[in-house]
Amino acid sequence: MLKKTQITVTMHLMAATVVLFSPSGVLLGGSVKGGHKGTVVILDGTSTAGKTSIAKHLVKLLGKTYEKIAMDDFVTKVFIEQIDLQLPKDQFFQRVRQRISDMYDKINECIDSGKNVLLDTVLSSIDGQKAVSYGLERLQKCNVFMVLVYCPFAVVVERVICRNEQAILENNLENFRSILAVLRFADIYRPVKYVDEFFIDTLCRTDIEQAYGCSKKNYYEKDLEKLGFVKADIIKKFGLNDKEYVKITPRLAYDFIVDASEGTPKGCAKQVFNYMQKTDMRAFKQNCENVLHFSKE
Repeated sequence: MLKKTQITVTMHLMAATVVLFSPSGVLLGGSVKGGHKGTVVILDGTSTAGKTSIAKHLVKLLGKTYEKIAMDDFVTKVFIEQIDLQLPKDQFFQRVRQRISDMYDKINECIDSGKNVLLDTVLSSIDGQKAVSYGLERLQKCNVFMVLVYCPFAVVVERVICRNEQAILENNLENFRSILAVLRFADIYRPVKYVDEFFIDTLCRTDIEQAYGCSKKNYYEKDLEKLGFVKADIIKKFGLNDKEYVKITPRLAYDFIVDASEGTPKGCAKQVFNYMQKTDMRAFKQNCENVLHFSKE
């Protein structure tokens, strides 16, 4: 699990930037019209990690200058419609990408109108690093405070299965989440490369095997082959073919990391809010330098 000492190490790895505060200490950012950049607070993490629950409490703490925007509000309808439309993969993905583009349009509209934004999202979306690069590009004119909402792999899978069972009982497809998205854990995390590198947790091969076994009942026979491929792929990406567990670390830099499995959503929101009042926004600049420079090579 995430430790406070690990968070401290993460903070010191990032380069300094400027941040604006209100008289009460709340991160503001200001408006473009007033000559300042607006602020976007990003809650990033896997599906069902706890981002939405935390966002509901955090937006209240941030105050009236903030508008909450969630990726789910833009893409969920596309996923539901795909059940009936059964479009080819490339057409389906293009529809998702268009809605994500619409989301960033909305964010920039808010910033231009003098508002700040709390964004509940999965930066890696359906395209991994390509989607991350796109998101960083679209937020260039904003001050950005990046928060990773972490939740252990096994806990995330358990939450998805419980959520899906409830969604089926209530006939509410909007709350249904694909286990395939969870198994793309490797888009957000990677194995540590060095002995002294910061790590957030350990990932066990048995957790992945159990996730596959538990989720099989939610799939038709024709989909099990795809699920099996994803399971094999994530085991390979984390180097777990010949070992039982591996230490993992985020692929991106974050200004703050909160473990959503260790506290209530309200408590996690307060942790984020309190840390925002005493730190600089550093991670976005570092990610732009690393990810965007790499993608242009």
